[in-house]
Amino acid sequence: MPVGSIPCGVAIAPDGTSAYVTNDGDDTVSVINTTTNAVTATITVGAVPLGVAITPDGLTVYVTNVGGGTVSVINTATNAVTHTIVVGGFPAAVATTPDGTRAYVTNAGDDTVSVINTATNTITATVPVGSSPYDVVIAPNGTRAYVTNARDNTVSVIDTATNTVVTAIPTGNSPYELAITPNGAKGYVANGGDGSVSVFATATNLVTAVVLVGTVPLGVTIAPNGAAAYVTSNGGDDVSVIDTAADLVVVSIPVGSEPHGVAITPDGLHAYIANSGDDTVDVTGTAPFNTATALTSAPDPSVFGQTKTLTAVVTSPAGTPTGTVSFVDGTTPLGTAPLVGGVAVFPTSSLNAGSYALTAVYAGNAGFMSSTSPTDPQTVNQAATGTVLATAPNPSVSGQTVTLTATVTAVAPGAGTPTGTVGFFDGTTLLGTSVLVSGVAQVTTSRLSVGTHSLTAVYHGSGNFTASTSLIAHQTVLSS
Repeated sequence: MPVGSIPCGVAIAPDGTSAYVTNDGDDTVSVINTTTNAVTATITVGAVPLGVAITPDGLTVYVTNVGGGTVSVINTATNAVTHTIVVGGFPAAVATTPDGTRAYVTNAGDDTVSVINTATNTITATVPVGSSPYDVVIAPNGTRAYVTNARDNTVSVIDTATNTVVTAIPTGNSPYELAITPNGAKGYVANGGDGSVSVFATATNLVTAVVLVGTVPLGVTIAPNGAAAYVTSNGGDDVSVIDTAADLVVVSIPVGSEPHGVAITPDGLHAYIANSGDDTVDVTGTAPFNTATALTSAPDPSVFGQTKTLTAVVTSPAGTPTGTVSFVDGTTPLGTAPLVGGVAVFPTSSLNAGSYALTAVYAGNAGFMSSTSPTDPQTVNQAATGTVLATAPNPSVSGQTVTLTATVTAVAPGAGTPTGTVGFFDGTTLLGTSVLVSGVAQVTTSRLSVGTHSLTAVYHGSGNFTASTSLIAHQTVLSS
């Protein structure tokens, strides 16, 4: 939706009904009704507004004015500025404590943080931090404030009880915005200078992961359930969604030009992204996004032992899903395969002869919902076989033991080793029956009369293999 000129910061009221967007280019704040997604008010504030925060009770909005060195205080009931607070040089960002009693403002021009008493709207403390502080967030328990220092590539950690810096956390190049997970365990820092996000543990203040995202990441926020971090790529016109359990990007959402700030509604269903390059705010759905899974199998029908290739294609309006797909026969798992470009391929030659109802089940992840394909009916026919009979010795003499050996093999494209039994015949007279062992069956006989005998081996078939009969083997028996 269109807003003011060069929108940068965005904050959503605690009740989710309104979004406040700072417009850097025309010194205003746009107020958006989140039900209709229409701009309902435009508030004039100080020069070059950038950061914005709303008190937990939803009654007051604080806006940093970079060009004027001030903070505008807005009454949300009237959408009017009620106070203007002089702070440090080039105030960039503002955050309120969970109890709503204080607001912390980063002053990029003089390397400090101003602490405001929200009851009196006066400064009660000034905290020296790193070089060119940009963003500030407060831990969910209110005991720490975290400040990104864009020029010295650190995050200053402030003890909010004493308003002193207790440590500095190294980050990537040019850290801009940061966010803390709802449980307070992890922090995510957008490093605009190197296209990465630094992840740190708040218990140790150590970086635990570095996640590559888009070009010039600026804004970052965490979903209310803590499952995903959303990072705007100002140079890539998209938002990277990071699975906070694995610290991996699971999807990138195309948005408008030069996205800057991002905020998520309290119900977790919608993200609001301020696009500074085209003076708009995008409203998108949030992860996990819907998916659809389709399954095809080839060849169909196949024969036992022939490789059947199961191909699952998983799609989503939000992008290309990642993760794994399980291939299932009814309720019986056949195997899994990873998605590559939204496609998972699973070859199998283990299906017995019969009829199957195959499905592909996409497991989903923080970025995408799970989905199951429609049933793909498949048929596996018996594999054809060939039987070869050999006799030895040939010729033999009357009374001598003759060994009859039958070898049964699958005929391509079938494969595998046939099992079952083979009957050995002299014409129509059964000489004996033997069980196949590794595809071979044998009988011996010394009862063949003098003369020439037409011997055959008859494989009786099995569940996976068709029956077959050998060519005639002529056995000559001489008189002794």
